[in-house]
Amino acid sequence: MKDFGKEYGLILSSFLFSVGWFSIAFSLPLLGVRYGFTSAEIGLLGSGGALPFVIFPYVLRNYTPESALRLLRIPPIVVAIGSILLIPYSPSLFILGLAIVDLLQGLYWIVIEIYIGYLDREGGAEKYSFSWGIPNFVMPIAMGFLVNAYGFLPLFVVGSVACLGSFFVTPKVHFPNVRKATGKPEVKFVFPMLFVGNSSGYLFYVIIPHLRSVGVEYSALGILSSIPSLVIALGFFFLILLRSTSIWKSALISSLFLASPILLIFYHGLVEIAAISAVAGLGSAIGFSKVLAYVSKSTSPSYGVMYYEGFFAAGFTVGSLGGGFLFGLLSYGSSIVIFAIPVLYSIIMVLNSSRWISGSRL
Repeated sequence: MKDFGKEYGLILSSFLFSVGWFSIAFSLPLLGVRYGFTSAEIGLLGSGGALPFVIFPYVLRNYTPESALRLLRIPPIVVAIGSILLIPYSPSLFILGLAIVDLLQGLYWIVIEIYIGYLDREGGAEKYSFSWGIPNFVMPIAMGFLVNAYGFLPLFVVGSVACLGSFFVTPKVHFPNVRKATGKPEVKFVFPMLFVGNSSGYLFYVIIPHLRSVGVEYSALGILSSIPSLVIALGFFFLILLRSTSIWKSALISSLFLASPILLIFYHGLVEIAAISAVAGLGSAIGFSKVLAYVSKSTSPSYGVMYYEGFFAAGFTVGSLGGGFLFGLLSYGSSIVIFAIPVLYSIIMVLNSSRWISGSRL
């Protein structure tokens, strides 16, 4: 019974932190537009948020569950306080607040993923995915309408209160360390996580700010931001029902879907962007579920997090920073450069199929 309470306290902590963080995160590129930042500068803001996902997995790669749980209570309280600096006062306070919340939100996700990876709980990963997947879909819509009607201040109130709630419900007593694994995943099968980050960074830190700069309302941007999140959440559900398949096939299908934003060079109306984002969201769902399942079975939880979060962060940086810089030069033509990478990877996979398929069952 005590373990039940701890397990659901952990899931509730993740849910509340997700409500808080995805509320705050919706505002970040849009405030960059409000302060008059260029597309490259807004992209730089996005790459700053990806940096903790490179640093912390490496630093914490040998952490024990006990140490991870002690860290888990720190980020929610710091993000709740630091978000006050994001309330539109000045660009300098915004940058300071952004640095604080970006660093600590990255720490939270890394630590909870390491901790959950050690738990011998049936469906633990699925419950965790559900706990952040639903807020990831709901909060951009809610915050878009909220900002449209009342401005940014209520958004930060919601974000801070939810993060404080996460702090109070996080369990203080750890589960026994019951799961150990050794080994090393094949890097070529982790590459789709690069493309998951790529598409996310490009959509949220390049396309969304650009649409705001040309006058699209916050409520419409909230709906657009939520579409890939909805597809990801639905994808998680249906992929649980899908029988086991090879990591080769999963990686190939994921990469092909995640190459779809290359079409933005031809189609960039709101409905067309929404459709392309939905296709990329399906690729992300496959990447998150199937590729991460492969990683988790191939190595220890802490090292597994280092692999897939590192690839995700690298891709997010390419999509946001690289995409923002190129968008300033090429407009939607930047999509050809950014999304040629998953196309090239898919071609290499097919050309090497006979060698890569062997031993690639999940």
